[in-house]
Amino acid sequence: MNGHRSFTLIEMLAVIVIASMIVAAGGVSVNAAHEHSAFACTLAGLEQLDALARLHARSDGEVAAITLNRERRQVQLVVVSSGEQLAQIDVPLTIELVLEAPRGSNRIVFDSRGLSDDYAVVVRSDASCKRVSVAGLTGDLRMEEVAQ
Repeated sequence: MNGHRSFTLIEMLAVIVIASMIVAAGGVSVNAAHEHSAFACTLAGLEQLDALARLHARSDGEVAAITLNRERRQVQLVVVSSGEQLAQIDVPLTIELVLEAPRGSNRIVFDSRGLSDDYAVVVRSDASCKRVSVAGLTGDLRMEEVAQ
């Protein structure tokens, strides 16, 4: 031949297998980061809805409610008297929400002073599960890790 050594089929397959393993490992870490991001975004959105409900009720004197809509995978903030939707967060498919409201309701009502009953929301994903407890009188949030 012309004196150049070329790669054998076995050497090329070994390189392809190693490259595939590296790509697969990177895909797993990207997926985990995406799930963690969705989880954190959902928690932040819930905290913002609670703060907005209290602020709206106090400033406008209207009764507001945070409602969990399971079919549409949304948590919505609405004015009770008019049904006007003020805000919403979309819940990613990888996240499961369980609302622990008084009397088994699917909504939390904030009176005209921005007060509500105590409530909790359990936010669950494949990697993590947290329970956010909210004191209705003060709006203080407490977050705790929950065993899956």
